[in-house]
Amino acid sequence: MSDAPETVKIDNTPPPGQSYDKYKKAFEMISLDDVNRIENVPCMRNALLYGIGGGMAFGAIHFISTRRIKSSWNWTFASAMVVMVGTWQHCRSRRTEEMDKMRQITEKYSDHHISNLKRKNDEARRQFKERKEQEERVQYSWYNPKRYFS
Repeated sequence: MSDAPETVKIDNTPPPGQSYDKYKKAFEMISLDDVNRIENVPCMRNALLYGIGGGMAFGAIHFISTRRIKSSWNWTFASAMVVMVGTWQHCRSRRTEEMDKMRQITEKYSDHHISNLKRKNDEARRQFKERKEQEERVQYSWYNPKRYFS
């Protein structure tokens, strides 16, 4: 017997290349409806387009400079993800600022909303019509002297 200590495996992680179950479960959670509704996500279209373009540009530059295909594909994918996430975050922050400004404007000028303006316009028309009818009644009444002397 040797006096060397016995090695004990501490973590229960499977050897590299055999942990596909968690990825398989993750991909099973994505449905076809999720992919079909991706255009409804705000800023996603621009993020995808910029990500694809940026990734291809970085990958092509890396391939031209090194001539290593596998490394260039890795650079393409990684840079596409970075550009896509950066573009999406920038667009979302600008969209949030714009929504905040619109909310502040609608709170400040809530009486200028189209429904309020229509209501005020209808009220003004009704009052004008009533005033005109009142003037016509006075003008053509029997006690108005202008009726007899004009």
